[in-house]
Amino acid sequence: MKSYKFTLSYPEKKSPALENKIGPLVRKHNGKFESKFNFADNETIVTVTLPKADKAGFEADLKDPKYNFLHLESVVFAMDEE
Repeated sequence: MKSYKFTLSYPEKKSPALENKIGPLVRKHNGKFESKFNFADNETIVTVTLPKADKAGFEADLKDPKYNFLHLESVVFAMDEE
């Protein structure tokens, strides 16, 4: 499956309140996400995997002011063997 992997971050420990904001956005674009806290930089790293077709819509929604706590670090095209 062709997909995009977005690496996002936010500057604090993993928070259920922020995870609850990210979840609906990711599900809206048929994706999945996982997050982990990076102790060295005191930030939470969120990895979002989306189908290729949903990339543009996700990027547009990410610009919404309610997601301004997220910082886009990178976007990588991936091929999963399934």
